[in-house]
Amino acid sequence: MILDELKRSARYEAIHPLFPRAFAFLRETDLASLPDGRINLDGDRLYANVQTYLTKEHTEGRFETHRRYIDIQYIISGNELIGYMPSDAGKKEISPYDAETDCAFCHGTPMLCLVKEGVCMVLFPGEPHAPCLSTDGASLVKKIVVKVLAETR
Repeated sequence: MILDELKRSARYEAIHPLFPRAFAFLRETDLASLPDGRINLDGDRLYANVQTYLTKEHTEGRFETHRRYIDIQYIISGNELIGYMPSDAGKKEISPYDAETDCAFCHGTPMLCLVKEGVCMVLFPGEPHAPCLSTDGASLVKKIVVKVLAETR
């Protein structure tokens, strides 16, 4: 997991061949003007989902994990907590992996990370995370999640 401001994203671009394009899109696009929905950047190899929602209580959050995609979650406006489990230790699966949605749900003991406007969180396959949690009651958040295919061969 990486948690940092978007303005420092260049330091992470060497990690994956699609990261330069993903971070350039986030830096160079007027994200606030984008409507909710999917944006294709390179077919199923690289795409983004724009979302606007009210954050939820921690008790409503569910941990999700992915196998095929890396998430770059970037807060356009608002802020939220994202629960993160630094390891699979103590993780209990509550729904099996679904290859079509690239998602499985689990629960465990989180480390809560505050993700503010202008900050991105990069989550790699197998890293359980619970997004969209409120910091202090429900608040409106606009976020974009860039999905990066982990294996590009």
